Amino acid sequence: MEIWDFSLIDSARDNTESLRKKIEEEAAKLTQHTKGKVCAEFAVIYRYRTLTAVSEALSEITKPVESTAYPHSNDLQDASSLYQVLNYGFEIHNDVYKYRLFEIRIAPDYPIEMWIDSDIFRDEINEFREMDLVEIQENRNMIVVSNEADFLVCFRLIVNNRKVVHIISRMMSTND
Repeated sequence: MEIWDFSLIDSARDNTESLRKKIEEEAAKLTQHTKGKVCAEFAVIYRYRTLTAVSEALSEITKPVESTAYPHSNDLQDASSLYQVLNYGFEIHNDVYKYRLFEIRIAPDYPIEMWIDSDIFRDEINEFREMDLVEIQENRNMIVVSNEADFLVCFRLIVNNRKVVHIISRMMSTND
């Protein structure tokens, strides 16, 4: 019996490597189109709610260095950092207001989870239901997307939602 399934390693898996770049490019397009009056940003969300959480995070950074008897292993970096799951927020803002459209948890591979503003989610729920999404959790305004094509459809629905269009329009007029 084979233990390793090398076909998984060798196959070209659908991954999220290009996703962050595409979202950042779309964010830049809004800033360019509005001549900087309204900016969109896609950034990592770091949450430290208590001193205990900060202490735990610091303890991860200051872990003691381990030594092994394996040749050359002490010269190598820990590969755990090659698989990071990060939370991002997509926000629009001007000099006065900011508005977060969604949060997304991105791992190196699919599926990805998105938490969408409740009004947008309510407006677009029927569109989401018609798609082949992995999961929809209405009570949490969350969808789970299994590939880039579905994500881009959802992203398009979100940024073109009537609430978003209205907020962008109002943000532009507050800068005049």
